[in-house]
Amino acid sequence: MYPDPPLSETHEETPSRWRLRSRSRKASISPGGLFLQSLDQTIDVSDALNRPLFGVLVTEDFCWRSATEEWRSAKPRRWHRAAWSAWRAEKAILEEKRSRIRGLASELGIAEPASR
Repeated sequence: MYPDPPLSETHEETPSRWRLRSRSRKASISPGGLFLQSLDQTIDVSDALNRPLFGVLVTEDFCWRSATEEWRSAKPRRWHRAAWSAWRAEKAILEEKRSRIRGLASELGIAEPASR
């Protein structure tokens, strides 16, 4: 969703956990692109600006990503059974939204069709 951060010229010898994680995704990240986390791939910025449905896709991915981060931060304790059940039900809703995003992306020719 966001452009790749610039690499500093004075980085540590041992890469941080974030750098290790970002290096593992290098195959799908291209320079100057927007990383869509729900699809786990990058699209060109020009596509997002010039094609309205790509802009919708970027917006939907951002909303899904924000909701997912909020959901993760609100994890209840296991012994609060009602809260735990509601939290797990919200995960199913987020996964459904993610599959809809993948469906839109496959219609646009960006991603593989969502498999169920």
